[in-house]
Amino acid sequence: MDNCKITYKNIYFTVIIPTFNRAELLKRCLNSLVKQTYKNFEVIICDDGSIDNTRNVAESFKNRLNINYIWEENWGGPARPRNNGIREAQGEWICFLDSDDWWYPTKLEVCLKYVDEYDVIYHDMDKYSNNGRCIWGKSKGFELSSKPFEDLILFGNALPNSTVVIRKSIINLVGPISEDVNLLFVEDYDYWIKVSQITSKFRYIPESLAAYWKNSLTNNSANIKQIERFDYLFNKNLESLSITIRERAKKRHFYRIGRMLQTRNKKVEALNYFMISIKSKDYDIKLKSLFRFFEIKLLL
Repeated sequence: MDNCKITYKNIYFTVIIPTFNRAELLKRCLNSLVKQTYKNFEVIICDDGSIDNTRNVAESFKNRLNINYIWEENWGGPARPRNNGIREAQGEWICFLDSDDWWYPTKLEVCLKYVDEYDVIYHDMDKYSNNGRCIWGKSKGFELSSKPFEDLILFGNALPNSTVVIRKSIINLVGPISEDVNLLFVEDYDYWIKVSQITSKFRYIPESLAAYWKNSLTNNSANIKQIERFDYLFNKNLESLSITIRERAKKRHFYRIGRMLQTRNKKVEALNYFMISIKSKDYDIKLKSLFRFFEIKLLL
């Protein structure tokens, strides 16, 4: 590992940015940190083996940000780079930020209001197109109950990764982010599930404090392989639920898988999942499944 480390004292937030060959996008990301109204933070750029101009971009911001730059041979995903950053972090709070995303200026200032009462803070993100116009609304989180583990399995991932601010002492209890290749690009969701078994002090801020570029060519959320990984993640947590919750969770999970397949134009496969989720005892899932079922039937 090539570690150009700078030591700073009394850091409150550590911003961890995994990246791979995203030099131009990284500029926008770092510029958004320069504009933060709250300034007591360090930035750790965790480079997963970039061969572009990433190092030079990082170094060009060293007069404006407290930056540590870590380079390692390519591993193939964000989990290991994030773990590298966590090990180097000096802040009391860890903030995750992907290099193709960016924060609005008051992000840290707003989150700071909740640090005394909560262990995990998160919020919404605006979705932008390639030309910078917000045309797809928001990537929304949602509020978790006093049983966050059940909520995360039942209702899906509530925490958009680039919005999360988490107490480092909680990370120390949970341990590193999983580097299981079966969880590649869903390892953040897996981690929030693990965190929910340690603390119930989650705070959702129903406000967009960050932005997401939905048309990034390097974005992995639309990959068909993600369905298999999402399924793997769900099944490995299923036995931890009560029997009653487990059956509800299965039907909701089948609906989400059906929607993933439908959006990827796998209509027949999606139909099979909706046929199962229609049997849900949760009225909202039953209605949604019926609607999607007939929507596909009309097109076949």
